[in-house]
Amino acid sequence: TNAIVVNVAGSVITLNTLVSEDANVTLNFAAPETKFVRNGALNNSSPYVDSTTYTYPQSSTMTGNYANMDSRNGTVDATKFTNDIIYAWSADQPLFPSGLGTFAITSAGDSSVITLTRAGVGSVTMPLNQSGLVSISSGSFNFASSFSLKVTITDAGGLVAAHNILFDDVQATSGFYATIGTSVMPSARCGDPGVINLTHSASATRTLPAVGDIIYQTGANAGSPAVWSGYKGMSASENENSSATLTVNGSGVVQAVSQCLTSFYGTSSIYQGKSSSALVCSQSGSNQAVLLYHDGTKAYPGADDTVYTNASGTNKFDVANTSSAFYATFSTQGAVSPNGGFYIPTSNTGIVFYRFTCP
Repeated sequence: TNAIVVNVAGSVITLNTLVSEDANVTLNFAAPETKFVRNGALNNSSPYVDSTTYTYPQSSTMTGNYANMDSRNGTVDATKFTNDIIYAWSADQPLFPSGLGTFAITSAGDSSVITLTRAGVGSVTMPLNQSGLVSISSGSFNFASSFSLKVTITDAGGLVAAHNILFDDVQATSGFYATIGTSVMPSARCGDPGVINLTHSASATRTLPAVGDIIYQTGANAGSPAVWSGYKGMSASENENSSATLTVNGSGVVQAVSQCLTSFYGTSSIYQGKSSSALVCSQSGSNQAVLLYHDGTKAYPGADDTVYTNASGTNKFDVANTSSAFYATFSTQGAVSPNGGFYIPTSNTGIVFYRFTCP
C-alpha cells in the first residue's frame, strides 16, 4: 500500500489514508524527487599562461625556438584545460619602443608572424604557432636594449588575456660589414670597403667584433659561423672603408683584430718640433712634411690617438724633447702652410694630448 506522509510528530507518523498492516512489518519510506534550478549563467574564467620556457639560441640571428608558452583555458577539467586556445601577436606593442624600430604582423598558415625592422640595421621574423611556441625563422636585428613583445591568448568563450615575451639584449648580436677579399698581412685590407653583411655575438653596445667573439653569416645561412683564411677588413657601415681587420678560426671565433691606421702629412719629430702652437702655425715656405699614421677615426690625430711613423703601427712617433712637442699637419705633402697640428707632451709614447687648428 502506498501512502503519503502528511505529518511527523516525534514518533507518531500520520498518513493521508488508513493503512492496515500486520504486526512487526517493516514500513519503507521514500522521499519524492526534487529538482533545484538556479537562474543565470556560469562565469568563464579568463585564460592565462601557466609558465614560459625560454630556449635562447646562441645568438638572435640563429634560427630555432625562442620561447614556449604553456597556457590554460580556464576550465576546471584538467583533461581539457589546454583545448581551444588561440595565440596571436598583439597589434598593440607598448613594450617595443619606437626608437628600436618598427613591427609588422602577418600570418603563415595558422601561425601569427611578427617582423621587427630597424632601418639600416636589419630585421628579424618570428612566428608564433598555436602550441604557444615562439621561434626565430630568419633575419638579423641589432637589439639596442631589452624589450618585450605582447601576445594575446583567446579561449573558446572569447575571453582574452595578454602575456609578454621578453627579449634581452644579452641575446642580441651586432651587425657589421666585411671585405670580399682576404690577405695574409693584417694591414693589406685596410681601406677596402666593407660589403658583406655579417653579425657577431657581442652585446649590441659594440658594433665591431673583438677577439673571442663568434662571427655569423646572414641571409640564407643566417646563424652559421662565418669562416675564412687570412684577414678581412671590417667596417660599421656598408661600403665604408675598413677601420680594422680580423681573422677567425674554423669555428668562426675571432683570433686577432688589427686596427687600420690613417695616413696624413706632418712634420718630422726630429726637425720640426716647436714649443707652441703659434710657432707651428707661423711657419711657411719649404716644409719637411713626411707621411705619418694614426689610429684615430678622423683625418688628423686628436686627443688620445697614437701617431706612428710606419703603416704597420710598430714604430710610435717619438718626441725630440719635452719642450718642443708641437707638430704641424699639412693637407698635402707640398703644402706651404700647415692647417693645424698636434701636441704630444711625453717622449716615446706617440699619444696625442690634443689637436689644434691654424687660423
